[in-house]
Amino acid sequence: MSGNEVTGLPARPGSTSSPDVRLRRVRRLSGILPSLGVSIVPSDNGTVNVQLPAEVAELFLLDLEQRAKEWQEAMHKARLQEIQRNAELKAATGESLRQWEAQEESWAVEYEKLWAKGKGHREALHIIRGSNDRDAILVTDVEIAVQAGLARLRRQRRKARDEEICRLGREGVSRQGISDALRISYSIVNHVLNRVGISPRDARHDRKGTMGTPTCQGNHVCRGLVSTVA
Repeated sequence: MSGNEVTGLPARPGSTSSPDVRLRRVRRLSGILPSLGVSIVPSDNGTVNVQLPAEVAELFLLDLEQRAKEWQEAMHKARLQEIQRNAELKAATGESLRQWEAQEESWAVEYEKLWAKGKGHREALHIIRGSNDRDAILVTDVEIAVQAGLARLRRQRRKARDEEICRLGREGVSRQGISDALRISYSIVNHVLNRVGISPRDARHDRKGTMGTPTCQGNHVCRGLVSTVA
């Protein structure tokens, strides 16, 4: 094996020796190299040409193979540790987000109660914030949180309302009946049912004999109606 360009190899994983210590070791081994038949010739481009006997080259390659396995194991372990750290960070972030959203919704509910009691907007925000300690949250932050909480509550309530409309519609309750039962406008009921493709019976069917053309139940009934009209 001749004419090989060998660059400096990194230390083995887990090695804590300093560059000076490694350099002293190399100097101690440099006296052995000639006896092993190893020659190192520097080139003009900053590299060195190393000539190794076959036996030494085989040991060198075996050492590189062992190092490669160690590096691969170290990289795999580092990758697993990175994945674990990212998963823990994501879980912590998700839990923090859920806790903050719960706080927003709690403040939003409290804001609605204060508003129902006649409290003004700013007064309610100050009550929610609490004390004026130096570390207390700013009123502006409370306001933003309340707005986010109110928006989320409205979406949740709207979803629950629409699910109830659909449930009643599938059970055959008329549109007007759903409107009366849930105390919401007929147009909202109509919009929700049309959006999901539910068509309950018409309200007119609930008013027996008051609307629509009478249905003949046998020829004798129809004849009686005709004779009466005549």
